[in-house]
Amino acid sequence: MDFCIIMAHLISRRGDNDAKRRAQANAIRRYAVMAMMKNQNVIVMGDMNDTPETPAIKRIRGLDD
Repeated sequence: MDFCIIMAHLISRRGDNDAKRRAQANAIRRYAVMAMMKNQNVIVMGDMNDTPETPAIKRIRGLDD
């Protein structure tokens, strides 16, 4: 069984960082999808500076695909 572990630290939600956070989430999601296409199990971990229901986390999880 192969694993792909993605370590991430999203920029703070303070200020006007929504576009940057979405860009980071998109990059993480692209990398995760590439790994899943290789039949790898993906673990994304780190400091997300966020809660589960926000757009950045939903993007990383693929809930808006």
